[in-house]
Amino acid sequence: MKLIISFWVFLLCISLLAQSEPERIILNLTETPSNSIAVTWRNYVKSSQPRTQILQASVSPVKDLSLSASYNADTDSVLIDSVNIVYTYSVVISDLVPGKKYAYRVGDADSWSEWNHFSTADTEFENTRFTYFGDVQNDILSQGSRVIREAYKTSPNSAFFLFGGDLVTDGLDDSLWGELFESGGWIFRTMPVIAAAGNHEYRGPDNSITKLWRPTFTFPENGVDLLPETCYKIKYNNVLIIILDSKGPLDLQAEWLDKTLAESSAKWKVICFHYPVYSIARGRDNTELREIMLPVIDKHEVDLVLNGHDHAFGRTFPLRNNELVHTGERGTIYLTSVAGTKQYELNSTFKKLHEVMMDNLQAFHIIEFSGDSMEILSYGADGELIDSIKADK
Repeated sequence: MKLIISFWVFLLCISLLAQSEPERIILNLTETPSNSIAVTWRNYVKSSQPRTQILQASVSPVKDLSLSASYNADTDSVLIDSVNIVYTYSVVISDLVPGKKYAYRVGDADSWSEWNHFSTADTEFENTRFTYFGDVQNDILSQGSRVIREAYKTSPNSAFFLFGGDLVTDGLDDSLWGELFESGGWIFRTMPVIAAAGNHEYRGPDNSITKLWRPTFTFPENGVDLLPETCYKIKYNNVLIIILDSKGPLDLQAEWLDKTLAESSAKWKVICFHYPVYSIARGRDNTELREIMLPVIDKHEVDLVLNGHDHAFGRTFPLRNNELVHTGERGTIYLTSVAGTKQYELNSTFKKLHEVMMDNLQAFHIIEFSGDSMEILSYGADGELIDSIKADK
């Protein structure tokens, strides 16, 4: 009898230990990536003192923790279904040195994650490269994972991943977020992620952003006040990244966007939001978005606009005022893409504005700003190059 009781006690201890282990660890960029970074994670047993430990990475094993800094985490909880509660933790690590590699771990005295590495933005380095994904959304683990992993293999030195919304098909379904994190695996722990919210992240009776959005990520809160962590800005070296919320009030965002672009000294300006300016899927056309946002985009000569939603791949010529620009003139390139398996037929409405339109493919895009040039390399899920363009400032 004692052996039987001991066995069940052992199983209970193993179960409690597993529930207390940090999971879904993800790095997110802050508004100052050269000297800070955010990290978010969760578990099923509330940690007594959740925190992050960090020190500069070296060739030596991590032994002397007196050399590390410790940051206490903010704690929250969220009901992920009708029964289960998870506890979520977020930390913004500050006072870092630009262009350095760091090792960090998260957890508490009872359960720690492994040590992971990340690098801060190097302010002395003019180049900036990142990877862009359209909607992952469907068959996330079974097929979307291959796109995320192939993208990392293709460009492991990208500074960050950017997702253009509809990361999952139902933002209230915690299991789908679990598929996304399993798809990214340890990559999300070392490659910072930022994201725009899509329409599938808006769920519930009031059609608001899913309750799982903010507990999952720690994004800057420096945009429109009504849209915390779905409208924000990040300056990464010479590039200003602006994330907008297609489901939020467009007029307020256009006003904020106009002010933000006017005040920015960044050499390159990139905007990402979910709904396309120039729809490429049959039966779609976001007229209001174009009427409200285009005047601001054209006014400030934005270099690149990244969209999703239409489940196909399209890249425009450089445009201004809904027309192709003449040789030597400044224009904006609009790129729409999909990383998941849900595919739509193409729409010919804006075909004359597009240099490339493709359907029935999963894709990712490596975007690099170097000196006076912007280069976009587009790849299929198999890692083969399907399109490229290089534009000078």
